[in-house]
Order: sequence, then structure tokens, then C-alpha cells
Amino acid sequence: MLEHYTGRQMRMLFLLHQWHTTMNYSPEESFPEAIKKEDQFAEFFKNVKATLRQCNVNETSQKWGDKDFVLDAALSAKDSAVREALCDNFDTPKAIHELSELVTATNIYLSQPPSEIKIPLVRSVSRFIFKILKCFGLYEDGDYPAVSGDAGAGASYEDAITPLMNVLLKFRDDVKKGAGKEGKELMQLSDALRDDILPHLGIRLEDKGKDAPSIWKYEDKETLLKERAAKLAEKAAKEEAKRERAALDLKKKSTSGKDWFRTMEAEKYSKFNEETGLPTHDAKDKALSEALVNKCKKF
Repeated sequence: MLEHYTGRQMRMLFLLHQWHTTMNYSPEESFPEAIKKEDQFAEFFKNVKATLRQCNVNETSQKWGDKDFVLDAALSAKDSAVREALCDNFDTPKAIHELSELVTATNIYLSQPPSEIKIPLVRSVSRFIFKILKCFGLYEDGDYPAVSGDAGAGASYEDAITPLMNVLLKFRDDVKKGAGKEGKELMQLSDALRDDILPHLGIRLEDKGKDAPSIWKYEDKETLLKERAAKLAEKAAKEEAKRERAALDLKKKSTSGKDWFRTMEAEKYSKFNEETGLPTHDAKDKALSEALVNKCKKF
């Protein structure tokens, strides 16, 4: 199993199954949900860190609004629900479900402008979720999980590059804003930094739309490079399909009516009228009916 899945994915698989019942295991059916849940939590912690980098407590109003009270109420409710689930015969599937719902609610909260986000509240949610997952054996010490493949140095390295990355992203955002309609080359350079350079350093850069500041996440470099290779392959396939469509369109425009069926639809027919070029027999050498011949005339 460890040749195909990570230890964390296996632990999540067990957590999604009640400990005292028989487990019917199959790779095709058992692991997809476990992988999805593990990815959801890992991405959540990255989103929290990326979002909080943009927030400055001195520039944020500390007066709570409706969204703050809603998230705080969700945290209290899920805290109680998780404890209830674990007191009920260690119902870990229910506990994971409650944490997943809290992640979804927090992601919605994080989608608002940074100036509206209450840093202490988000940290409380993140620490609660991480504490429970750490108790389940999914993560080790700290407020956030370390980056995979970084031998525990992910947090310190990430902290070290944070000031530099913040400056770089602000510079890039300012360049994009000042590029204007004629700044095509500057936009291309900005995209190249995001797509072709930073992934080699283990940095995922995400643009958040017009006038919204970009965010960055420190991730496993190999994962980012695989994603980059897949995107390049997809882009190459689309370009090839576009070339094929253009070649076909040119062929259609340059083919005379008399040669149309013989050239463009030769696989459908075996014989053609020498004078008109209309097909007379199908691919199996069966004579076409008068109705089909007339239909070809209209075409």
C-alpha cells in the first residue's frame, strides 16, 4: 500500500472507518475519499497561512461583524460536535466530517478582503482543527503541518523567505496594474514568473482576480513540477488540435465541389460519379439510394 499511497492517506482511510467494524478494502473504492479529505485539510492550512500573510492586525478593524460571529459560532459548535463524536465509541468518521464542514465555513470566511479578516479568530480555528488531526496521528508538532519532503525544515525555511516573497508579489502586482493594455510583454513575464520559475523553488503563486492581491504558498517542489508538466502537455495538445482544425479548414476551403466527397469524406464512400463527383456507393460498396444521392446534392 505504501508503494502507492502516503502514510497520511492511509491514516485518513482508517479514520474514515469505524474502528470496531469490519473494513472491506479495495484500492479503487476505499482510497479516493481518504485522498480527497487529506488534500482538503492540507490545502486549508496552506490557505490560512497564505491569507494571513496579507493581513496586518494594525490595519484591520477589530470590531466584529456578522461574518466573524458566524465563524466563531461554527467553531464552538464543531468543537462540541467533535467531542461528542469521540465520546460516542470513538466515532472518528463523524469527527472528520465535522472538521471538514468547519474547513468549508472557514474557507468562505477567508474569501473576503484581508482588511475584514480577524487574525486571532482564524488562528483559533486553524489551531483547533490541527490539534484534533494531530491527536489522530495525521500531523506532528506545530500549528501547521510541515511541507512534504522538507525533512521538518519547511516551516523555518518558509518563514525565512516570507518577507522576500511578500515584496516580490507586491512588485509583481504593481507591474501588472501599471502594464495597461499595451503591456503584453510585462504580463507575459509576470505569468512566466508564476508558471515557469517559482514552481522550481516550491512556490505556488495564485492570482485572485482584478485589483485583488496575489497570494503564495510553499509546497512540495515535485508536486508543483508535475502539475507544470501536465499543464504544458495540455497546452501542447490544445495547440496541436488547433493546428489540425486550421489545416482541415484550409483543406475544406481549397477543395472544389466536384472533389469534395472524394477528398473530405472518402472513408464513407467507395465509388463516385466521374462527372459530378457525387458518391454512388457506400464504404461497403453498396449502391446508395436515390434519397441519399439527392441529400448529397443538397450538401
